[in-house]
Amino acid sequence: MDKPRKIFIAIPSLSDAVKVNTMICVLDAMCDALIRGWAFEIHGYAGINPISNCRNYILAQFLASDCDDLVFIDDDVAWERGALNRLLDHPVDFVIGAYPYRSDAGGFPVRYLSERVKSDPETGLLEIAGGGFGFARLTRRCAERMVEAYAALAYPEKGCP
Repeated sequence: MDKPRKIFIAIPSLSDAVKVNTMICVLDAMCDALIRGWAFEIHGYAGINPISNCRNYILAQFLASDCDDLVFIDDDVAWERGALNRLLDHPVDFVIGAYPYRSDAGGFPVRYLSERVKSDPETGLLEIAGGGFGFARLTRRCAERMVEAYAALAYPEKGCP
């Protein structure tokens, strides 16, 4: 019998406070995951600054686990019902969910490859040059490949719990 898919949900928070709407979305997604037979772990990371150190620490914790997917969720990001499972369902190793800036100006923290935005006809995904990491998923395979490819950039976890 195959082992159930196991999701590692990481919520970094500088202030150690998670917005109510964020937690409602996480709990809703966990219920959906249970219905699918998936397992999950939720990990909160408070006060690790800068955020790049926190995300690196989270990646190390994920790689030390037996989880299949790592999902980063910022402590103030919310989404529509089913969006997290759609993120998990995409047949790619790395995907982000774009969310709007928190300003009246609008827009999204996404850098497009060109002015002509075209989605993949099979997945509906857009290939981008970069984007926000507050709602992102990567597979274990992706994480392991990144660590191998950028081994020279490794640094000690100084200042991390």
